Amino acid sequence: MTTTAALALNTLLMAVIVGGLAAVVRLALRLPDGERPETLHPSQPIAPGLAPRGTEEAELARAA
Repeated sequence: MTTTAALALNTLLMAVIVGGLAAVVRLALRLPDGERPETLHPSQPIAPGLAPRGTEEAELARAA
């Protein structure tokens, strides 16, 4: 392979890589930025509606 062919191939490959990275960045910036569910942090108290009640507690204990 001549030097000219190697440089041309290298330039083509770099253009493909840069184009691919640009497409990934563009798509990543277009992701929906709507409301996300709130995550629980260990220092936060659990809301009463999220705490297991009655038979759910037994099922969770058995599953664990």
